[in-house]
Amino acid sequence: MQSTDAPAPAAPAAPRRGLLTYLRRHPVGFWFIFWGELAERCAFYGVRTLLFVYLTKVLLFEKYQATSVSATYKAACFLTPLLGGLLADRYFGKYWTIVGFSVPYVCGMLLLGVGTEYAVYGGLALLALGSGVIKPNISTLMGLTYDQRRPGEDRLRGDAFYVFYLAINLGSLASSSLLPLVAKTDGILGDKGYRVGFLITAGLMGLALVLFAAGKRHYAVEQVRNRPPLSAAERAERWDVLSRLAGLFLLVTFWWFVYEMKDNIWIAFADQYIDLRVTDNWSLQPNQLIALNPFLIIILVPTINLFWKWVDPTGRRFPAPRKMLVGFGLMTLTYALLATAGFLATQTGTKSTVLWMVAAFVAMTASEVMVSVVGLELAYRAAPASMKGFITACWLFTTFLANFITIPVARLDPYGRFGPGPFFAGVAGLMVVNAFVLSVVGRRVAQEA
Repeated sequence: MQSTDAPAPAAPAAPRRGLLTYLRRHPVGFWFIFWGELAERCAFYGVRTLLFVYLTKVLLFEKYQATSVSATYKAACFLTPLLGGLLADRYFGKYWTIVGFSVPYVCGMLLLGVGTEYAVYGGLALLALGSGVIKPNISTLMGLTYDQRRPGEDRLRGDAFYVFYLAINLGSLASSSLLPLVAKTDGILGDKGYRVGFLITAGLMGLALVLFAAGKRHYAVEQVRNRPPLSAAERAERWDVLSRLAGLFLLVTFWWFVYEMKDNIWIAFADQYIDLRVTDNWSLQPNQLIALNPFLIIILVPTINLFWKWVDPTGRRFPAPRKMLVGFGLMTLTYALLATAGFLATQTGTKSTVLWMVAAFVAMTASEVMVSVVGLELAYRAAPASMKGFITACWLFTTFLANFITIPVARLDPYGRFGPGPFFAGVAGLMVVNAFVLSVVGRRVAQEA
């Protein structure tokens, strides 16, 4: 998820004038993008929420197989943005690239509900192509629209990106909390519930396409230019900067590797070892717990931002590397909590309380705010002006690598081989090592920024 596709800027201050007047200051095109993004993120995170349980409960995949398929799909979603940026910048422009690749996006969701293994593979391929190609272009088009329609109003554009980020998490929250209720196999619809769930996501994506396309005349006027290839000096500069940031990116890759387990391995753990009963007549679905992440993001992004301003108003006591170190510590705590729940469940023979999972999601989401938001800003600041976009692309590439690492790990079936307690404890140990290395690497990156 990453619940988040892009880092959230700090929450904007409340406008001095009336709310309606303030909202009217935004260009009309922004609202088409906002509602389209809300619907598209509902669809995207709806698929991620349903996928693992659909593979294991309906198509009867082994858990390690479902984890591998899920990780492959997510990895592809973070690789295809490179294609999206190329097609938009050199050939079609951002608007027509988004519209054109929304069609396979919808078709992929329809294929998922067919109920066969090969239909799933084909559907996920189309989804990865559609969502990945769209990803780098929608926010860029929004920024360009502000540059043309509201030139010089940098604060207003910054506010727009915050609201855009809010749309992402509202969409994720809605789909991850409601779609598991529609799709649960012991519900009224039975196994057909997942088909209905994927039809809903396809409908949401179709709605997103209609909303976005309807705002065409309100968006920025694009000029597609075929850039010349990089010179030898530019290529050398890129390698130099990337070599300086390689250590940070490697550590963040392992952080993403641990983070991305939340919608596959965590679901399997909750299903088998966590008591999901809320009352005698009401139980949560294991994949419904994912909704905690976007819900907490909405709360914690402004809260943590205000906390740092209160604790360290100058930014000298807790520079970016130290904040990231706190984030790595919180991820260590996350897996320590899961390991404890796993050990308790296996030793007592009874399921652990769901409060262990709630606590783990709180710690993980706080870690996300510290690492995902702060880390990108640190890398961005360390790069020269001519390489900001390149460094952002490299940051997204770390998420691809993280999910790619998950594929062979899942095939080894470490969860089933070692049990949840030892497995999660091992992951916590990995984060301790990462934190130690970050304490060295992060300081050097900050000095070069």
